Amino acid sequence: MPQIVLDLSPLYALMDQSPLQIAWTFFVYGGWIPFVWILWHGFSEIWLASRQNKYAETINYVLLSVNIPRMNEQTPKAAEHIFSHLAGTFSSPNFKEKWLQGKFTPPFSFEYASIDGYTQFIVRAPIQFRDLVEASIFSQYPDAEITEIADYTKNVPLKHPDPEWDCWGTEFTLAKPSAIPLRTYTEFEHTLSQELKDPLSTLLETLSRLRKGEQVWIQIIVYPRDQNWIQESVKVANKMKGREVKKKPPAWQGLVEEGFSLMTVGVSQVVGVGAKEAEKKKEESRVPNLSPGEKRLLEGVENKMSKFGFGVKIRFVYVGKRSVFRKGPMISMVRGAFGLFGSLDGNSLKGYGKAAPKTDYFWQRWSTEEKKTKIITRFSNRSSAGADRFILNVEELASLWHFPQILVKAPLLKKVDSRKVEPPFSLPETPDAALPTQE
Repeated sequence: MPQIVLDLSPLYALMDQSPLQIAWTFFVYGGWIPFVWILWHGFSEIWLASRQNKYAETINYVLLSVNIPRMNEQTPKAAEHIFSHLAGTFSSPNFKEKWLQGKFTPPFSFEYASIDGYTQFIVRAPIQFRDLVEASIFSQYPDAEITEIADYTKNVPLKHPDPEWDCWGTEFTLAKPSAIPLRTYTEFEHTLSQELKDPLSTLLETLSRLRKGEQVWIQIIVYPRDQNWIQESVKVANKMKGREVKKKPPAWQGLVEEGFSLMTVGVSQVVGVGAKEAEKKKEESRVPNLSPGEKRLLEGVENKMSKFGFGVKIRFVYVGKRSVFRKGPMISMVRGAFGLFGSLDGNSLKGYGKAAPKTDYFWQRWSTEEKKTKIITRFSNRSSAGADRFILNVEELASLWHFPQILVKAPLLKKVDSRKVEPPFSLPETPDAALPTQE
């Protein structure tokens, strides 16, 4: 019987060398592969970011103020349709467009701006999609008024510290993975009367209570994207159901399994259907008995992945004259209003600590003014920097940004006082023809 001999002398010789020589030997014999991969990955990310920044400079945006009639009876379902329309703007770039031109689908920004308590609904859209945005809004709110406005964020200083103005701001992220849904407007409908207790009314009432010299800006940036995000939701749902998530096997394993399956079919035909029934019972036993809360959560996860999703960033900025600046109460009111969309057994919105200026400890005060400048500048630029994007579907977005119904009585909320209609098609165009002749 032949003997197997292992020669370990090269390994012993390697261990006798210095640490630097050992490291070099490992680098030469394959250690350079992860090193090159890291360099290539970093270089590609920097290259793509530079291309996309150049492409972003070519995109022009328009700021639209949207006013709806006082007698609006539309539910947030109408806003959900608006977001669904915008999902169609996503276009996946090819290799040349992505890596050479830096092309990407530009984002939309849906905002609340309350200045001295006067609150407006604002949409910032790429100028090439202006007609789509207006058509989407008019299709759901035919009597709405849409007006192009100047950027309201340019009316206050963006550089801090400032002798007259002070500011505070933060970003919001999800407390749990994106697969877990927020509470949506459907959960605020009365079971019997079907009346909607609009959770947005709390936020609008808060914004209407601002004093002269105070401003609150809330920004929800939505990034159209592909819908492969639902794969993560499928994994979460399957885990809750007790199902194993199987990875795609290699080709050789597929051939072997196919052979075994043919053998199983042959055996089952001989012994009867008993094998099939046993397999069915085995599959049923994998599904655990879910509690009522777990069932609701599972239904929420499956409902979320059944609708279009967007990448999302949410920012909040409070700006005010130093004589009326009241950071604590305003932070509490806005956080409390957003807290309505969260639940203990589901998801919720939480502040992104790295973005918020803090003064609790002396070392945090060193960067306070820098963070103020950064958060208000990113808001004004509608920047993608800061916290990572998370996924919200159109129902969640419609819950966070929609036009109030007639029951919302916020006093300084901008609404259309009268209804505008199109002139009759037979109206003469020339002044002479429009006036009847006098004899």
